[in-house]
Amino acid sequence: LPFSGRWLAADLAFIWDPWIFGILLVALFVPWITKLVSEEIGARSKTPPGRASAILALGLVAVFCGVRAYGHARAVGLLDARIYHGRTPLAVGAFPDALSPAVWHGVVETAGTYELIEVNVLLPERFDPDRASTHYKPTASPALDAAQNTHTARMFLESARFPLANVEHLADGWQVRIRDLRFASATRRRRSFVVTIGLDEEFHVRDESFRVGGSAEPPLPREP
Repeated sequence: LPFSGRWLAADLAFIWDPWIFGILLVALFVPWITKLVSEEIGARSKTPPGRASAILALGLVAVFCGVRAYGHARAVGLLDARIYHGRTPLAVGAFPDALSPAVWHGVVETAGTYELIEVNVLLPERFDPDRASTHYKPTASPALDAAQNTHTARMFLESARFPLANVEHLADGWQVRIRDLRFASATRRRRSFVVTIGLDEEFHVRDESFRVGGSAEPPLPREP
């Protein structure tokens, strides 16, 4: 913005990265501690407090992002070079783990599915595409079309990279959930952004919401 509404992402850091925050927090508190020690011994520094630690912290963040960029390139290359349960990748994405710089959460889009798999770039020989978790794309339906045309869903789909919808027929209508698989994991449950659209039997919108899913969120659909 303001020249384009296109979303750009390098996928080098978690939505909040504990490594980057840790480096910045240390850089914030070290000058304060150093100042206290200097005042105790009566020494005075000629340079502004915090300048050295700020420069060092920004340098470490740059190095960390460089390491992540190298790991991201390796993860994407590994994901794109394999076949998943007989399906060829159309698009792939690799998203960083919150704790381990070597682990990436891979999302592979095929013609009819999304494949979720974890990648450890330090152990590429252990990568097995047959271990990918398969999630089938929903078939076209009036309920899905009506849900995707709502204001909430349109706003969400503008930024979602790998959106997966789950259409459920209830006793009094329909419920459509849409998630972005960037925030999903093949090995453990992760909190993700979820759009929920409620429809009546005539596919009229009853309610629409956007929230962060929690541990009670139902599992991703696996069947066509």
